[in-house]
Amino acid sequence: MQDPYSGYEPERVEYSPSQPVMVQLPNAPVRATWVFMAINVIMFVVCILKGMNVMGSSEGDALVLIELGAKWSPLMDIGGEWWRLLTATVLHGGLVHIGFNMYALYALGPTVERFYGSLSFSVIYLIAGIGGAWASYAFGDPRSPSIGASGAIFGLIGCLIGFFLTARSVLGDFARQNLRQMVGTAAINLIIGLSLSSVIDNYAHIGGMVMGLALGFALAPRLAYIADWFKPRIEARAPAPIRWLSVVAALVFVVGATWFVHTQRMADASSRALLENFYQAWIQSAR
Repeated sequence: MQDPYSGYEPERVEYSPSQPVMVQLPNAPVRATWVFMAINVIMFVVCILKGMNVMGSSEGDALVLIELGAKWSPLMDIGGEWWRLLTATVLHGGLVHIGFNMYALYALGPTVERFYGSLSFSVIYLIAGIGGAWASYAFGDPRSPSIGASGAIFGLIGCLIGFFLTARSVLGDFARQNLRQMVGTAAINLIIGLSLSSVIDNYAHIGGMVMGLALGFALAPRLAYIADWFKPRIEARAPAPIRWLSVVAALVFVVGATWFVHTQRMADASSRALLENFYQAWIQSAR
């Protein structure tokens, strides 16, 4: 009698036990966020002590803000006060203005700082703020002063977009879900800004977000899967030192683009005359 099992080979199945994967995302201590919040609040108090209305509704508020460092093209193009690209980012025009921005910084800042560390966070925040002020200077109305930390805060949104872009291949759906969330947050805020373009500086928002996205992508800690049989894990590795050249490139761009816009304005007789008239009026009022 023929053996019914002759020639039969059982199906080979490789058994791979399911193991949890440890994810070690960066978790740097949060310090710089509170420092930037404190600077903004202190400068708001200084503005009030200088005579600005708490709610930012009096006619003299703009004069106080210009005196303390608002971005204002006549004093930059004619007076050479280019430091205003930085000082404008710590000034706010009223309680609602600073309240909204500080809440956004409180919500976004700790997450970015934990991922990137205090140094990278501070660099991204400051350059995004300067980039936003530059965009306002380059594309906004040269007659209108501009202030606020919103360019830097939009830079933090762009920074998180950059981080989750780099993490998609390792974190998969988790990164993609957060990426969609950050893109949606940016889109909603930009739409709100466009609907209130008379009171919101959308150029600063867009400039800050683009700068934050570029630097956030370049300086993001790189996640790597460690295929250890006993302890598979995902670890974060510091970006290569050469990626810090992106910071140099960002600063070179701001300086070069500022010089280009400035020379174009000075070469145009009508633009130069307009700026000089406002500059002289400011000098007379300041005496």
